[in-house]
Amino acid sequence: MYLIVLSLILLTAAYIGYEDYKYRAVSWVLFPILGVLGISSSIMLSNSYTTALLNFSVNLTFLTIQLAVLFLYLNYKKKSNRALTKKIGAGDIFFLLMSAFFFSPLNFLFYLISSLVFALIVHLLFLKGKLYPQNLTTIPLAGLQAVFLILCLLTSKTALQINITDDSWILYKLLIV
Repeated sequence: MYLIVLSLILLTAAYIGYEDYKYRAVSWVLFPILGVLGISSSIMLSNSYTTALLNFSVNLTFLTIQLAVLFLYLNYKKKSNRALTKKIGAGDIFFLLMSAFFFSPLNFLFYLISSLVFALIVHLLFLKGKLYPQNLTTIPLAGLQAVFLILCLLTSKTALQINITDDSWILYKLLIV
């Protein structure tokens, strides 16, 4: 059953990546689909509704605080109430909210930071190679984070063999090193 859910996640994330790259917009219906698949995946991997809900709650709290601080900072700096919406799209925020379903809190923090670095590197490479359609220079953040989600899900189940809904492997590595 998990392989079916994983396949649907990979297809949905790949389509988000394609739409965001090509059109700089993502069909809104893909976000709830990804969210339901994320919940299903998290419950299957953690074997617990409670753990999945707790992980999402912590991740959502972290995102809310982060976006609130960003909102306040941009409003102060730019002296505009619409500064955040000019810098980050609604699709980017919705994707971050949906990706919070997939990970435990430390794994989510690791995913968030890594996906932003990944998006920046890919964006700079695409700018240098002039690989964006129609001379667009904005960052397709949701799309690049969707591609990174695909990479995380595939490597966590194959090469790394870790459970992304459990922080114990990170804590173990921190204590050993």
